[in-house]
Formats: sequence, C-alpha cells, structure tokens
Amino acid sequence: MVDVNNLKQVNDIHGHLRGDEVLKIVGQALQNLTIKRKLLACRYGGDEFLVLLHSKKIQTLEKVKHELRQEIRKIAAEMQADTLPQVAIGSSQLGESLKSSIKEADQKLYADKRHLKSNSRQLDLFIDRVTGLRNANYLNNQQFIQTEKRQATVIFWDISNLQGFNKQYGYDRGNGILKKAAEAIKVEFLDELTVRYTEDKFVTITFKPGVADKVQRVCKNFNTLIKNRTVNLRVGSYQWQQKQETVIMAVDKARQAKNYLGQNRQENYIAYNHEVEEYYANKEYILTHFNIAIQRGWIKPYFQVQIRSLTGNYAGMEALARWEDPQKGIISPNVFIPILEEAHLVEFLDLYMLEQICQAIVSGEKYGLPIVPISFNLSPLDLEGGKIVNKVEKVRQKYQVDPHYIKIEILESAMTQNEADFRKAITEFQQLGYEVWLDDFGSGYSSLNNLQNYKFNMVKLDRFFLQKSETTPQAKVLITQVVSLIKQLGMHVLCEGVETEAQVEFLKQIGCERLQGYYYSKPMPYEKAWNFLKKSEFKYYESYEEGVYYDKISQIDILSDPFNENSDFDGRYPLGIVQRDAQNKLSIYLLNRRYQEVMEYYNYDNQKLEETLAKDKSLHAEVIKILTQSEHSKTAIAAHLNFHGHDFVLRAKPLAHYQSKVTYVYMLGSLENLMR
Repeated sequence: MVDVNNLKQVNDIHGHLRGDEVLKIVGQALQNLTIKRKLLACRYGGDEFLVLLHSKKIQTLEKVKHELRQEIRKIAAEMQADTLPQVAIGSSQLGESLKSSIKEADQKLYADKRHLKSNSRQLDLFIDRVTGLRNANYLNNQQFIQTEKRQATVIFWDISNLQGFNKQYGYDRGNGILKKAAEAIKVEFLDELTVRYTEDKFVTITFKPGVADKVQRVCKNFNTLIKNRTVNLRVGSYQWQQKQETVIMAVDKARQAKNYLGQNRQENYIAYNHEVEEYYANKEYILTHFNIAIQRGWIKPYFQVQIRSLTGNYAGMEALARWEDPQKGIISPNVFIPILEEAHLVEFLDLYMLEQICQAIVSGEKYGLPIVPISFNLSPLDLEGGKIVNKVEKVRQKYQVDPHYIKIEILESAMTQNEADFRKAITEFQQLGYEVWLDDFGSGYSSLNNLQNYKFNMVKLDRFFLQKSETTPQAKVLITQVVSLIKQLGMHVLCEGVETEAQVEFLKQIGCERLQGYYYSKPMPYEKAWNFLKKSEFKYYESYEEGVYYDKISQIDILSDPFNENSDFDGRYPLGIVQRDAQNKLSIYLLNRRYQEVMEYYNYDNQKLEETLAKDKSLHAEVIKILTQSEHSKTAIAAHLNFHGHDFVLRAKPLAHYQSKVTYVYMLGSLENLMR
C-alpha cells in the first residue's frame, strides 16, 4: 500500500491543482516501476495506491521502496514541480484473503506515516511556506537554469535589520515584511525565478535587461508597502558566466556585491564590478597585514578641523583613520573598515585610534600647544557586550587626558542593531565626562524617535543631507527644521560635508552651530594639522572654557522666541546675538533671515551696523545701558531707541558670560512694523 502523505494539506494550502499534480507524479513513478520491476499497480482510493510485487524477498521489497522514492524525486524535478510528494509504504505477504492482506499492509502503512512524521520530513522540498516562493533547494537544482542560452543576471536581495524588527514587533509582523518583499520583487520580475534563499534574503535570476531600474522600483515599492524606515532592501547583482560557474558561485558574487555596500546608506544597489572584485582581492591582504600596519604606523589618524559658525574659530577636530601602505599605496577606509568589521577586528582599530589621539594631545601640551578637543568613531560592533566603555577609559587614564577633550561618535545604525548595549554605553560614557555624538544623522537610518529617546551632546548631520538642500527646496526646509528641532531638544548640531560658501552662509542663517568639510580643510596628518593651526597663531582657536561659553550662545534657536518659551516664533521677527567685551565693544554674531531682510531694507549689513554703533556715541551708550540693565532683570528688558530718525523697540536678555565678555540675544520689534 502506497499513501501520498499530507495530500489534504497540499490541497488546503496550495489548491487541488497542486494536489492533482502530486498524485500524477506518484502515479507516473509507479507506472515506470511496473515496467522495470513487473509490478501491478492501481489507484486504490483518494490518496492511496495498491501495488502487487512478485517477490517474497525482504531485500527486494526494500529496494523497490527506495526506487519508488527516487523515481518520485526524479519526476518532480523533470516536471519542475513546486511540491515534492512524500509517500508512506506498508506491505504484507499475500495470503488466502486479499482483503485481510490489504488490511495488514494498511496498518503497516500508517505506522510508516507516523515514522515519517516523527522524523519531521518536509512536505515541500522546493516551496517556502511563508512567501509561497520557491526556496534554496529549488535553486540548487541547476538543471532548471543552466539550459538557458541567454545572459543571466543573479540578483541578491537582503532585508536589512529584519532581526531587529522581529525582536521589537514579533515574528508574525516579520513574516509580513517577508511577504511584502516577495510581493514587491514579483511585480517587477513576474516571469523570472525568485527564491527565498535564507531567512531574510532572496535571490532572483533574470534573463531580461533593465535590472538596475527594476531593482530601484522594487526598493521604492517595498518601502511604500512596509512604511517602516528601519527596514530596507540592500541589493547586489552579478552577470552569471554560466559555462564557467555554478549557480552557487554566481549567487555568492551577487552577495559580495551587496556586502560591498557596507554602511553606505545612500546607495541600496550595486552590480558586481571591478571595484567589488578588487575589494575582495584586497580583503585577504588587509586581514593578514592589519597587525603589521598597526605596529609599523601604516595606519594613522588624519585630522579635520571643525569650525564654530558663530565666530569662525576652530572648535575642535575629528580623527579619521587612514592606511598608507608601502605596497598598496593609500587604502581607503571605505575598503578596510568594513573588512575589519566583518572580521570583528574593528575594535582594535578604534582603540588604536584613541591611543593615537591621546598621544597627540599629550605631545601638543608638552610643546606648549593648546589642547584640541578631538572626536573619533566607535563602530556599532564595539558596543556589543558592554565592555567598550572600560576599554576606552583604560586608554584615556593611561595618558591622563581629561575626558572633556575626547568626543565619541557613534553611528545611528548602532541603535537599530543593539539598542540595550547602545543605551548603556551612552549613559556610562556621559557619566564619566565624555561627550557622545550621534554621527551621520540623515544618512538612511534616521528616525526622530532616536532624538526623542536619547540625549546626545551633539548630532552630526550627514553630508548628503546638506547636498540635497542645494537642489531640492523641500530638503532646505527640512534641514532648517531639523536643526531647530535638535536645538530645542537641548542638543548641539554640526553639519559635515561643507564645501561651498553658499552652504556656509545657509547653515549660519539657520543656526547650525559647527561646520566641517573641505571648505575649511581636508583631513591632514598630525604634523600638517598642527602647522595648519599654528599659521593662525592660535588666535582663532577656542579654548575648552570658550567652547562651553559659545555652546550656550549657539543653543539659541532662531525659529523659536527666546523671550517666550511658549510662543510660536517661527523666525518672523528680527533676531540677533551681540557680544560686549570689557571695553564695551559690540560684536554682532548672528542675525536671522528676517533681521537680514530688515538690514538690507536700510542698506545695512553686520559690519556697517557695528561701525555705526562704534561711531554714534549716543546710540552706543543707550544700547550698552539697555544691555547692562537686562543683566539685573529676571525678564527681558525692552526700551525705545531712535536709529537714524526711526523709532524702534530693543528687547534684550543675557545668554552667557566668559571672563569679561557677555553675550545677549536681542530683538528689534518695531522695525518689523516699518517694513510693512
């Protein structure tokens, strides 16, 4: 007796057409064996077949059972069946009564069914139950693909951060993400082979052109379907050389292309090319020479200055790892850092960089140079296990460097990978006196919840955020509001990738506190960086105490009313920041856009306004009087002034003190009326 196992389940899940296909495969297999083994076989019931074998030998019976299952597998492959039938078999010696013999065989058949169930035999060898797509078993059966003569492209799809999503929302919702990914892929590759390859990865094999455009449409459609920015598709492709490579080799190269994307959140797709090939060729060299590069100083920190937008002074530097190899030349950090992360060696690099930073600070102090606050990156992998804080602290204490001079930058993606470790590290670092900066905000993972749930000292806006603002009006509005939001949440903000004067002016206008980019300097080795600062004789470098002072000033948000925390200010009034020194010299640091419009109306700019205040003794004395009075008042002081025949109201309150300097925020209320 031969029973098609779980036929009812096949019909219920996949439909009766699939069930009929299963019966056809088993029937064809039995028919083939009737010729080879001289069997008699017939369909006995819904899912059962009756077979008569002319042999009394147990060995022959077991051999026929094995041959039947092999024949079923062969026919399923030839038919490219989505379901591989599983059969249970029971047998008995034919006695005087056929009926009693069938009953005995039937009893043994059900014992075999229980045995199959206990061994957890899979009903569907080729089908993924969650998505309904074919699975890796099907893909590995190369005879379905290698008969094609056209050029094939293998596409490797990876749903990034699905594990984190499952952890937060549960596996049922995670399965929903998998189904939507399959749906998005099938829309563009309807007649092509797509399989669910592993847990969160898919493979498509296509023989049609236009792969890049189709991939981008899939990614866009997927994002629309799931409505969750923490999960997205990362994709690599490879043109399969079918005569020289197996399908597994082709899939591996498409996977390599996907992995080459690394932490680059601006790109979600790459085709395997010479650059990718060279990367993996270099991988072995990097891993085998990493320790030597550390020992011989081939890897060294390069320093890039950070500028205070309010004053134009140097506010600090970032240390960036550079590998200058005597054999390979310059090895890009975009090449060696992902390789070290994959090999879990990046922590050694980061601690080495910290050691180099501490040595630079100590060396500079020894030769009478000012101490420069320096930021450096910790990889998200460093945070795993919760031991990195103690390791960083051990290096710092070795050189007795004040933690205020070391700024720790952590990528936003770390929060989606190991939230508990991330939160613990932030808290411990800040308790020890380190500043923790959120790096690359706006690069792809960004979520406003991260700003709400964590208290960073500084948020660094990614360079691509700024670049988009030059071509997209909406992006300029967005970056303005993001800067305002960050400051209202009590955090400071720095923008990377500043390259043009127009970008500098825009960022100043919206109140971005610090700027970093090629407009000011490229990353430089230690000696060149310190010579760069020496040229200014350090006149334009702020000390730590000055930095604290200017941080208080820069915290003012030009889109909110500094005189009324509950008002909806939105930048519609002329707002400025002015500093008074010991000689009562007034320096205007910041004017919002509305103030600049008013000044342009009167044909004034910052410099001309400062010169007028210096020359007009009466006006200067009146302004100083109002500013002084504001220091002794719990509320903002408001007073009338006459400026070149025009009456206006000056409202002022102090922001910060440093030595003999005092800085105030002020508003010119009635000039608004004059403009109407």
